[in-house]
Amino acid sequence: MKKLKSDIADPLSSEEMPDYLLNDSRTFEQYMDESPSIEDLRQIAYFEHKSALIELHLLFWTAHLNSGTGQLLITESAAWQISKSSTRRIGRARFQYWSDKIKAIILADDQVKVPNNRVTYEMCFNYVTEKIRQLRVQLTKYRTELKQRKEQLNTYFTAAIDEKIKSFVEEYGMTLRRILIESKIVVIKCDYYDELFKSNFDYENAYAHQLKLFEKICQSKLNKETARMEVDLLKQRVVHQHYSDLFLAFRIPEPPALLTLQDRGVR
Repeated sequence: MKKLKSDIADPLSSEEMPDYLLNDSRTFEQYMDESPSIEDLRQIAYFEHKSALIELHLLFWTAHLNSGTGQLLITESAAWQISKSSTRRIGRARFQYWSDKIKAIILADDQVKVPNNRVTYEMCFNYVTEKIRQLRVQLTKYRTELKQRKEQLNTYFTAAIDEKIKSFVEEYGMTLRRILIESKIVVIKCDYYDELFKSNFDYENAYAHQLKLFEKICQSKLNKETARMEVDLLKQRVVHQHYSDLFLAFRIPEPPALLTLQDRGVR
């Protein structure tokens, strides 16, 4: 199998401040109304960003784990559940499926030795559970640091400021990333259910034309879901990149009468 790299960046690979929080952009300062403790608040926003990002990646890797261990049917809501009668037919064993995507990620990792390029169940399980463990350790670290920094600001750090920082991080830092990762999770689920239904068809000795019809339906469903995610991503990108700059550049002109006043404080 050809080595492929994951298209979702590892949140543990960099400790750099994200671009939207940098001093150069001035976006954070304007959003927080030029607070006197702006640098302290910037650090809090940074740890909010890192915590939220890791939580997203935990959802991604947990979806892979649930698929590979057969827990996906148990953990999913009714909206994702297939019919009870269908799952009972496959009840002879809990259906487990490690996708080609996760196998490609493992093959692309230079830290993992894969004899003959054959990725086994144990390799997938160990790799994914280790990823989840590392993310949880780092999440605990960030949350502890976040709590300490908030306590250092004492009474100055109010619930209103806390909510404002979280809203800023979500709007400028997480929205696009959330759409990207959630779209990947949708694909994981679609792949799992595709394989589950195929297994059910094989078990029931389905006819060839039934299999072809089923594959066509599954592909149409996946295409529709993928298109929806891409449209959402495009909309968010347009709003984020265009309108944010537009609003920041917008200035309300002063009335001509006020311009005649010499005292700027009065103006």
